[in-house]
Amino acid sequence: MNSPDSVQFGPTSAYTEAGHTAYADVGNAGPLDCGGRWFTPQRITVHVRWRTQIGSGWVIERIEISGPWLPPAPGTPLGPRIAEARTARGLTQQAVAEALGVDRNEVNQWEAGHTRPEGAALVHLGELLGWTAVDIADLVRGAGVPPSGSGRLILGLDNAPRWAADFARTCVPDWALPAAVTP
Repeated sequence: MNSPDSVQFGPTSAYTEAGHTAYADVGNAGPLDCGGRWFTPQRITVHVRWRTQIGSGWVIERIEISGPWLPPAPGTPLGPRIAEARTARGLTQQAVAEALGVDRNEVNQWEAGHTRPEGAALVHLGELLGWTAVDIADLVRGAGVPPSGSGRLILGLDNAPRWAADFARTCVPDWALPAAVTP
């Protein structure tokens, strides 16, 4: 993963309506996990609003990071991809089995790579894990083709990557936010 200092930003553009939105292109940032699939950040958007409830001032409402999906690693078996996507969604093997109407041992066999889901079970598994039909076809073929569309994360200041939080703090002048805490 790249250090926060190595991430590069294009010129910042902004507009103000009811709130304030600033955005910039991103370069040299490491891939981000989005529900078991990874994408390369290419754009950051920071949404801020004027806070009046507890004192007044600007507060970061959300940080959006988006970019194209990365292809799965060539040759990565389907089983580990199922396990990764399942755990990223916070699902147990039992929960997946119940949702698909199969035995938990069958889900375990899929993830271990001993068997593969077929037909309707594969389609329903894909829906459960948030995969499109194209994603499923690519996973089954092992084509290493990136999923269609792009990844997008909507984060708060407290759970954004450090480089994104640092950038967000620079987007709006005259506010008092606590200094970044290095984990």
